[in-house]
Amino acid sequence: MGALPAQLNPLLHPKGATYAPPQPNDPASLQAAIIARLQSRITGLEITEFPDDPDNWELTAQTGAILVGYRGTRYTPPDNSDLTVVQDCHADFECAVLIR
Repeated sequence: MGALPAQLNPLLHPKGATYAPPQPNDPASLQAAIIARLQSRITGLEITEFPDDPDNWELTAQTGAILVGYRGTRYTPPDNSDLTVVQDCHADFECAVLIR
């Protein structure tokens, strides 16, 4: 069997990968949608992406923050039946809640 197409190969989808143009199911678009949803429902907390350098990040919000981070993607083994490839994709995100 040859190499998997790029869209099915988890090794070609590194953490934080971006796509041009953005796709509704790429990690950056999903993370932005999670942040937007939380911002529409939760007030009083800063809601943002998990920082690239958490050791040097400072909590500046008066009450606290929710940090949304992309942890990675898991794929099920491909099912090559009927001349199509079917593969489930599970994107993992983490929300860290920091309260003063």
